[in-house]
Amino acid sequence: MFALVATTWLSIVAALAVAQGVGAVGVLVEPALIEPVSIASFLFVDALPATMFWCVLVVLIHVVVRNRFLAVLLALTLLALLWRIVGELPAWAFSAVVPVGSIRHPVSDMAP
Repeated sequence: MFALVATTWLSIVAALAVAQGVGAVGVLVEPALIEPVSIASFLFVDALPATMFWCVLVVLIHVVVRNRFLAVLLALTLLALLWRIVGELPAWAFSAVVPVGSIRHPVSDMAP
């Protein structure tokens, strides 16, 4: 399980390194670097627990369903439902639905 989480999380680290490198190349025109504290907070507070949660969820679905295609389809459906629901949640219900993350109130009470 650790190898699955580490591989997935390291791909996120690589994508952030590429984004930081592209921002560093643009220093000649206009600097666009991401702050190191923001990157560390995202990697260790947001991305790592979320990666652990989704990897464990996919493995659990696969153990229960015993069909890889159906397990991936169910996991992607759950991810799409969560993505759809989060945009319409009131702020008071956000922490009850979203399993991980340091962002507690990304939604507005005025949003429909």
